Amino acid sequence: MITRHMFLLAALMLSALACGGEEGDPDDSASCEFAVAVDSVTCAFVDVADPFASDEFHITVQGTAKGPKSTELAVATEGGVSYSQEMQCGTWGRGGASHTCHQKEGQPANTSWQAKIVEGSGNGSSRSFTITSKVRQILATGCPGEETVVKSITCTR
Repeated sequence: MITRHMFLLAALMLSALACGGEEGDPDDSASCEFAVAVDSVTCAFVDVADPFASDEFHITVQGTAKGPKSTELAVATEGGVSYSQEMQCGTWGRGGASHTCHQKEGQPANTSWQAKIVEGSGNGSSRSFTITSKVRQILATGCPGEETVVKSITCTR
């Protein structure tokens, strides 16, 4: 039986700086607004059939992001060792690393995203993880700033 138990603690740090741009910019890079939101975090225990492999927790994080051209969205976990991570970036492109999305020229300023993370279960009946979702400027385009959302979850067998 898979049991899901979530404790969501939200800590939100915001630093959005306004900057000027040219009027009518189609990719919304005239706005230096950075935003990231986490809409849901779920966790499921998976009993791996291989007796030599560790059982796993599958964590799914879904949300939205906004940023000017050259914005990067990165999702990371603490509290374990990720076996794999898959990002679905919506209207943005995948970044060079498997856990990032990049807003590129010609793409809309807003996107929906989903991260699927596989963590080892360890020997205990539950494990706690901290998931950090962050948008920031990756190229110097005159829009410094970033936004970070941190969520915590306890996964139970």
